[in-house]
Amino acid sequence: MRAVQRHSSLAIRLKTFAAAMAATSIASVSHAAVVYDTPLVDPPGFYNGSGNPNEGFTVNTTSGGIELGLGVNLRFIGPVHPTATNVYNVPLGISSGSASKWNFEYSVNLQAAPGNAGLHLSDITANISVLNVANGQILSYDPFVWNNDSAGWNGSKNNAGTNTTTDYGFQNSENLGFLFVSLVNSSFGFDPNSNDTYVVTLSLHSVTGLDLGSVNEVIVAGSGAPVPAALPLFASGLGVLGFVARRRKKKSA
Repeated sequence: MRAVQRHSSLAIRLKTFAAAMAATSIASVSHAAVVYDTPLVDPPGFYNGSGNPNEGFTVNTTSGGIELGLGVNLRFIGPVHPTATNVYNVPLGISSGSASKWNFEYSVNLQAAPGNAGLHLSDITANISVLNVANGQILSYDPFVWNNDSAGWNGSKNNAGTNTTTDYGFQNSENLGFLFVSLVNSSFGFDPNSNDTYVVTLSLHSVTGLDLGSVNEVIVAGSGAPVPAALPLFASGLGVLGFVARRRKKKSA
């Protein structure tokens, strides 16, 4: 009975996640093609921290000149390259304290391409969501609120964090073993020693609510979550909609 309830709960959360991604896709007026296993635009490239190579990112550069990037890094070692489109394979275990051996990296550049709108951080709102495929729990937070140590960019690195009126870029490297995860969602259930799969999505909106773009990546820890039928569909981002559609079709039949 518990297994049935857990499966039902996961299906509901997957449908919610799929609906959110569909809404983002439909409302968008500025999305461009996503490129995998690529550097961030240079300059400024990847400026968060020191000694981190600028490579292996999943990047969406919108027609409005905004660049959104997600990557994965093995702590104190270097970047992880995706094995298939935006799928990143990472090892189990911890590197220090409760932190896992890997971090996910995120980057926003609001003035990355010619013809950009000249936006600054004060013009946008940002959201990062992480779906724990094994239990269906979703971690969703504003990086400006929960991670105010992000490195800002206004033509040069802002080591003091971000100044929203002058900075037009920000980056950070986060670990699901950090304390803020349990503060945002105590039920998220991150275990660095358990096989699991995570879908990370970075999305932006204007302060008036206009969709400015999004990018997502799939992180497979160990052998992944025990739902192999769903996993390949996440690899294409919006492929999760296919998973939901097939479930509905089967139910109708």
